[in-house]
Amino acid sequence: MLKPTNFQSRMRRHYQSGKVCQMGPRCGFAHGEHELMSKNKPAEKRKTRICVSFTPGGSGYCKDGLSCDFLHPTDGHLFNTAVQFQIEKEQFNFTIQTIHSKRRFCSTQEESDGLEDVINQIVRLWNQKWPEGPFYFDLHAMTTKGAEKYVEDTVVCMKVNNQKACWLETGRGNHSTFGFAAIRTLLLAKYQGRQIESWNCNSEHSAKRRFCTTQEALDKLENGINAMVRQWNKTWPKGPNYFDMHWMTTRGAQDYAAGIIIWMQRTNQKTAYLETGRGNHSTCGFAAIRTLLLAK
Repeated sequence: MLKPTNFQSRMRRHYQSGKVCQMGPRCGFAHGEHELMSKNKPAEKRKTRICVSFTPGGSGYCKDGLSCDFLHPTDGHLFNTAVQFQIEKEQFNFTIQTIHSKRRFCSTQEESDGLEDVINQIVRLWNQKWPEGPFYFDLHAMTTKGAEKYVEDTVVCMKVNNQKACWLETGRGNHSTFGFAAIRTLLLAKYQGRQIESWNCNSEHSAKRRFCTTQEALDKLENGINAMVRQWNKTWPKGPNYFDMHWMTTRGAQDYAAGIIIWMQRTNQKTAYLETGRGNHSTCGFAAIRTLLLAK
């Protein structure tokens, strides 16, 4: 039987007065707090924030009463914890903003570094005391260097605890000096926005391959890089018929695409998706793979 969205979302006044409700279980109102249902929010979202009626400037009275989806003083410990969180969050924001402002006017690098360490330590302590979830790390207000070190420490912790996933929250750069999301950009470039314990093709490109003394050694490393990318796509595909060509060499990507076309013809596959870089990490900043494939 279909029920209205507001089914048993309010208390039955007739029942509250101590009288017997003639409707029984068919009544659309709740006969006690245990029957109250939220009319808007799923169970895991209910009673997680303070009702506006009980925030500073609020009336102190909520017309929804016990059926309200938000926290009231009658919720006891949950309400007190939420109030304490709001108080400490305001103090945290004020402290962080004050130190960031001081750091902009430092006269020496040593003084700037000292304040930077203080900022990053405060954010770490905040995440320990008020985590948004298990293995959830909020990097807001951290410096770029501090966030990078924090993630490195997090990776070590994940390996020790055999943790397969974690969540990192970064800003959009709205409060940075140039409006640039430096932390987010750095982490996506370093970890490719995928499984954090990945092979490091970046080191293969930037170190060994660039200092090869013979063509044979160069070709060997190039083949190794391209084979690693192919294996990565098999182990961690982003989707069906989706191929990520980041970190491949131009020749390797060309051969990879040619092989994909042959596979599509054999399996009668109509569509495949190829992801290439924009050339941000190439030697000259040129999107060679993308340009080659579009031309071909």
